[in-house]
Order: sequence, then structure tokens, then C-alpha cells
Amino acid sequence: MTILFISIIALVLTFLLYRQNLVSALTRVFTILVLAGMITNFNLRIKTKDQRSTIALIDISMSTMPFVDRAQEILNQLYPQPDKFYFAESVYRNRPDPAINGKATNIIKALRSTAAKDPSSILLISDGNHNYGAASISDIENINVPVYCYSIGLDNVKDQEIIQVIHPWYAYPGDSISIEVIINSQGFDINEKSRLAMFAFDREFHRELILSNSPAQQSIFFSLPVKATGEYNLTFNLSSKPGEVNNSNNEYQTVIKVLAERIKVLYYTEHLSFTSRFLLPVLESDEQTDLTAVIKLSDHIYFDPVNNKSRSVLPVLNNYDVCIFDNINATRLPWHNISEILNQGTGIIVMGLIESPNEMLIKILPIKISNAVIASIKPVQINAHFFKWNPGDELPPFQAINRVNGVQEKAFLIANTEKIPVIAYM
Repeated sequence: MTILFISIIALVLTFLLYRQNLVSALTRVFTILVLAGMITNFNLRIKTKDQRSTIALIDISMSTMPFVDRAQEILNQLYPQPDKFYFAESVYRNRPDPAINGKATNIIKALRSTAAKDPSSILLISDGNHNYGAASISDIENINVPVYCYSIGLDNVKDQEIIQVIHPWYAYPGDSISIEVIINSQGFDINEKSRLAMFAFDREFHRELILSNSPAQQSIFFSLPVKATGEYNLTFNLSSKPGEVNNSNNEYQTVIKVLAERIKVLYYTEHLSFTSRFLLPVLESDEQTDLTAVIKLSDHIYFDPVNNKSRSVLPVLNNYDVCIFDNINATRLPWHNISEILNQGTGIIVMGLIESPNEMLIKILPIKISNAVIASIKPVQINAHFFKWNPGDELPPFQAINRVNGVQEKAFLIANTEKIPVIAYM
């Protein structure tokens, strides 16, 4: 209130002193207004046009593929042009080769991944057949972006497809393995049946299933005894039905390896962390893994958490298929032949923060790092298919990471955070 009173007095005095010269009076009035605005922290708000772009999210699953080109022709007539993203079970920045399209449709994941890019709006172009992953409204209720839906596709498409086969990648003689085959069907008469054949271990197995009229998934299970070592092809076939729009998705092939011995894994850490508490029980309970774990307590004193005992002699790295080094100081590693065993075929996994990365470690790591540590608060973005990860998946952020100086020429990047590579392999 005091500032307002002073400003009114200043305006009155300015008028009285400079009423003979209106130009000088206006100049001083303007100066007073600017000073008053600065003192009162006045903000002049000018509403500007939203500069964010619209994203067109295009379904390229098998059921919509015949209509995608026409949809793109219509999109190309729009101005301004929307950014185009494509999706099936994963989300792609560029339209992928048709050979890898159409296994399934995950609309929920596509919407969440696209909304995370903060567009002004989303144009969802799909037949609406979500048949892969969770489909709960709670998964998208936090999306605060307008979504405009445009339907493409055929009415009452008749199709059955093998979406996914879930099985262990490795087995051992004497094991009994469980195989789950996930099948989607739609457009068939009520109670119409089909037959699933599996060819495995030089034998043929069959299961009957009931097809669905509306889009629906079901799981068919097989249980197989494993006898001899070797690499075996598993082939699955659905019997063709009259009027199916696509028969190419009735077949699925995969491979399972039967090993003579379990995979020998060494886990070594100098600092117990949340990763240790999570990873050790997983490795220990994994039936495919023969685990040795070593925790460094002090110089020449180590602890074996698997057998709950101290140890003074370190294991020999050459005896293992995979060596995991977690939260280490590279200059104090008790082994000096890591490069040698890597060249002999042993897998090396380095994770967690790395203190004092030496020349040897920098040479073998796919990501070039320094000793500096920086905070990391953004989610980890998956860029490539790896194990159960798909492009567009998000993982929780790391608490901190080593500063990155680049990547090796032969490195295959899997994930980054804030455009910084954090997961890779060679």
C-alpha cells in the first residue's frame, strides 16, 4: 500500500512540474511505472501459441496392415505435419520392416510411451484390438494429453494367431520343462475348435482349443521331459481355418538348449547394496545357475553369502561361464586376468558404480566411463530388444551413474537415461 501511495504522489508531482512539456512528463511517468513494476515484482504475461507437436500413433499390427498406407496418405495432407510413431507390441520411431510387424497389439503401452513425450495431442489410429499386455483403465488414467481415436481395419476379422511362446531358454537332462503358448483368436463361430501341434525332441504333441468370436487370448500348456543334451528346435502350428485373413501367424518357432552342466556364475562385490540384496536371491534360486558369491570385507578377507562362511582363497575366474562385478574399485580388483578370460569366452558383466576405472576396464567396457559420479533422476529408456525388454519400455531411474565419455565402436546400446548410454554390450 505504501508503494502505491508513493507512486501516486510521484505521478502528481511529475504532472505539476512538467505540465508545460508533455513529452518530458510522459517520459517520467513511464519511468515511474517501470520502477514501480520492478519494485512490486509485476509480471506481464503474454499468452503464446503451444509449440508442442501432435503425435500420430499408428497401429501396424497384422489386422491393420492393409490400411496403414492409406492412413499415412491422409496424415500427409495435414498441416502442420504430426510426428509419426508406430506400434504393435512395441513402439517404433520409424516404421519397421513389415517382416517384424504384427505379432500383437499393445495399445496401453503405446499410449503411455507417447504421452511421456509431452505432445499437444495424440491421434490414435488403430482397430482397437488390444491383445498383448495388461489392459486396465488405471494404466492410462494419468495421461493428461488429449487422445483422438480413429478406427481402421476390417469388421469381424476371422483370425487365429500364436502371439508368444514362454519357455526356459536352457534345460538340463532329467528336467521337466513347462511351455506356455499364448493364442489370440477372433471372428469364429461359438464353440468352433482348432488344433495346436507342437514338434519337439523328435516327437509331435497336440492340444485342442476353442476359438472365440470376439478378440480373446488363451494359454495352452505343454510339459515335456528332457533327456539328451543339444540344441532343439520347437515348432508350433495352428490348423488353418476357412476364411482366415492371415495364415502366416499360425506358426511359431523357437529354440531351447539342453546343457550338460548348469551355468557357472561368479558374483563379486566390494559394497553391498540394494542390487546385492535383490540379485543374490534371484541367482541362488535360479535352477539354471550354479552360483558362487564373494563379498570383500577388507584386504584378503572375503565372505561367501551362499554358504554363510568366510573364505581367504579367491575362486579362479577361468572356472566360470559368467563373472559379475558389482560396485567395485577397478584398481583394487584381486584378479588381473579379466581381459584374458574375456577373450577365452567367459562373459563379463560390470554393474553398479565403478571407482577408479583403469585402462584395462575402460578397454573392455562397451561404455567409456570416468571416475566422476553424477545424479540420475530420469527413467531409463529401453532402445532395443533385449531379453524381456522392448523398445519404448521404461525402467526406474538409477540413483547415480558414472560420467560417460563415449561408447566403443562395436558397442550395442540397449538403454539410456537423459540421452546418456547406461546399458550396452559387446
